[in-house]
Amino acid sequence: VERLVPGIVRDGLRGATFTKDDGSASTIDAMAAFYEEALAAGAEFRFDEAVTAFVHENGRLQAVKTDKGVYSCGHAVNAAGVDGDRIAALAGTEVKLMPDMHEAGITDPMGHFFNPMVVDIRHGRNSKNIYFYQNEIGQVVFCLTPSPAMYGTDVRSTSEFLPLVSGRILKILPRLADAKVRRVWRGLYPNTADGSPYIDRDPNIDGLVHAIGMCGQGFMLGPGVGMLISRWFTDRLNDDDRIVLSLLRLDRSIGSGEVLS
Repeated sequence: VERLVPGIVRDGLRGATFTKDDGSASTIDAMAAFYEEALAAGAEFRFDEAVTAFVHENGRLQAVKTDKGVYSCGHAVNAAGVDGDRIAALAGTEVKLMPDMHEAGITDPMGHFFNPMVVDIRHGRNSKNIYFYQNEIGQVVFCLTPSPAMYGTDVRSTSEFLPLVSGRILKILPRLADAKVRRVWRGLYPNTADGSPYIDRDPNIDGLVHAIGMCGQGFMLGPGVGMLISRWFTDRLNDDDRIVLSLLRLDRSIGSGEVLS
């Protein structure tokens, strides 16, 4: 651990796991690449439009209405993140999402001195865990999981976050004491009661599929979910697909623990 993260404090360090093939990706760069590839494949994008209704006839989807137009279609996917429950309600379907507010930050660049993401799984004051890593240009990106969870949709940064996360980071890696924080931000995890997404056909409108409640893992799960839904729409589901879909139904029994681990 000391070799991988020079300067890490040994007190309280019992061990760690390290998977050298794990990595990270820029969501900004990835989304831009997906966008360009989709355009090249003939996709069209409409921005700043709110979905207001689904048009259906005899229970079959005919079109999607927005505040700017009507789009005829035979299939539609509700992938609206924390707004997924509102979109489902337009179809008369009740889905319970519990947006969870998380804050993160990033420093100015500095000399690169460690590669892996450091995750401290110990519970601390008002926090379950913290994690941070140094990106390719030397900036340290850091985040904290609040405890108790903070539910809501407020994306304004708080004054409590930076002192709390800084104190925990410096107890692990004191050499970051002089790092200059460039900015902090707050985002939302569209959580479900059991920590797993909903991927299912709408019970009221044939042709509408919900893919929501990714619980903060949407960037990781998104490509696979997209491929799964494309196979569903084209009648190419395999046995593994059917197992996954059976676990993520809208009407599944919600227990006290996570369905997928």
